[in-house]
Amino acid sequence: MAYTGRRDRPGQRLKNNPQTTEDAVMKNWTLALLTALLMALALPLAAAEEYIEGAHYERITPPMQSRAPAGQVEVLELFWYGCPHCFSLEPHLDAWLKEKPDHVTFTRVPAVLNPNWTTHAQAYYAAEAIGEVETIHGPMFQAIHVQRRRLGSPEQITRFVGSLGVDTQAYTRALNDPAIRARLQEAFEIGRASQSTGVPALIVAGKYRVTASLAGGYPEMLDVVDYLVKQEAAPE
Repeated sequence: MAYTGRRDRPGQRLKNNPQTTEDAVMKNWTLALLTALLMALALPLAAAEEYIEGAHYERITPPMQSRAPAGQVEVLELFWYGCPHCFSLEPHLDAWLKEKPDHVTFTRVPAVLNPNWTTHAQAYYAAEAIGEVETIHGPMFQAIHVQRRRLGSPEQITRFVGSLGVDTQAYTRALNDPAIRARLQEAFEIGRASQSTGVPALIVAGKYRVTASLAGGYPEMLDVVDYLVKQEAAPE
């Protein structure tokens, strides 16, 4: 039994007004249609997040020369092993790398924005030269930022990579290879051309620089990168 607000005599049946019922149905149908339409219009706006140049990322002027093959979008990461912010980005970057589109090429660049960073950049390129980046890269971050190990000299780093099972003789040869010096110069030039003043920094297509302070955090850096990659890959 429902309360209607009317004082009807006992036994009196309420009669439905056909016009009132029809109006109510039409009103409800119209309201439902408008609600569905508004939701449909809102979905694309929610799905396609817009990022603003100068607020979420910076344009590099003049742009860097991209080394990516035709049809590919290049993403560079500038990092330093001694940087706690780079260490914090690592798990998010690793997850992104597993899901990145096939048309995105990714390259790590050990930054040489400070002369004191040269030893760590040299360590990365030596690991790359002997095919041991996967063995050394993550553990190097862990050793410095979790285990608090001092890895500031080539000798300390060589002992450390030896503890990971890496051939220290091959590693030492790579450290002293003149080709590594050429790579260090290249890393220096990339840092300068990207106009980076700190790390971590993600460079998209040689045109855009993304940092945690602009993007709003480490996961957000990769959201902005995805947005810029889509902009670059979209047909003009």
